Amino acid sequence: MYDLAPLARFGGLVATDLRDVTHDPEALDSAGFWAVCADFEGRLTCARFGDVRPDPVPVPVPGAWRGPAAGDWTSSLDRTAYTAGVRRVREHIARGEVYQANLCRVLTAPLPDPAAADVDALTALLARGNPAPYAGTIRLPAHGVEIATASPSCTCAGRGP
Repeated sequence: MYDLAPLARFGGLVATDLRDVTHDPEALDSAGFWAVCADFEGRLTCARFGDVRPDPVPVPVPGAWRGPAAGDWTSSLDRTAYTAGVRRVREHIARGEVYQANLCRVLTAPLPDPAAADVDALTALLARGNPAPYAGTIRLPAHGVEIATASPSCTCAGRGP
């Protein structure tokens, strides 16, 4: 896992040659291509890359991604908690406090072989089944960030060292 080169992939571009990683949002005022992730607690990881070029999401390679078995997944919300959350969202909408909300649950599962996992191979699989125009990857294994997303506006996860 840690010998994979850092990269960011979004909207038909790939960024390599990692230059800086910071948690300070003021760094975003500097020049360069930045990939930014905010975790569930609001902590930012900002990565600046030196080389950005057109490169479509790779074609999936059979066996390149071995994910968790279906029965290994756990959810942060069971059915009762999720239903209660939907009810609360509907109440807020009915009172006019919000017009839209995303009720999220975190799904987790251990990887069968974390040392062999490449999140960019997962991105290739996601793109095959869900070809979203800004799907992508942020791979910063030495910084605890490895993201594959079909919706970068609302997805961010990290995997610690």
